[in-house]
Amino acid sequence: LGKTLAAIAIGLTQLLFWSFFVIIGFIIMTFTSVWMAGQQFDATPFILLLLIMPAAFLMVGGMMAAAGAMMTDNKEAQQAIGILSMVLFLPMMMMSVIMLNPNGPATVFMSFFPLTSPVTLLMRSTLTDLPAWQIVLSLVLLYLAAAFMVWLSGKALRVGMLQYGRKVSLREVLSGGRS
Repeated sequence: LGKTLAAIAIGLTQLLFWSFFVIIGFIIMTFTSVWMAGQQFDATPFILLLLIMPAAFLMVGGMMAAAGAMMTDNKEAQQAIGILSMVLFLPMMMMSVIMLNPNGPATVFMSFFPLTSPVTLLMRSTLTDLPAWQIVLSLVLLYLAAAFMVWLSGKALRVGMLQYGRKVSLREVLSGGRS
């Protein structure tokens, strides 16, 4: 768990460092650009981004660490991570559906499903006013998924080290290495 948290902390530090420069650039652009001078901005997407980013980063980092710890060779890990990545990018592939019907059942479901909620929720927040309960439920599910993935990756690394050279199943990870 410590190794997973350390790797995630390094990544979050880098992410926060770059976010700082984006915010500074946005502030400078707001005060110096003629185009930006008369614009009104809704702060909701920016606030949501700040709330979503840490949990999404922890969840994805935990998933990648767990997948890497459970696989024995690079090819197998790349295939597993490729499938996970496709699910993570599903909202981008369904952008037209989300834009045409931001409050449709599929879009609302994608807002609650932790793997697709970070991108879907941000997209929906720029297109429509979101009910507060949907935002809260989505964030709660996302933070629970992030906590679970960090916990799972810690267990996977521990069990993977004990079973070095042998593929570890999800059942073995959840049972603590006892099969």
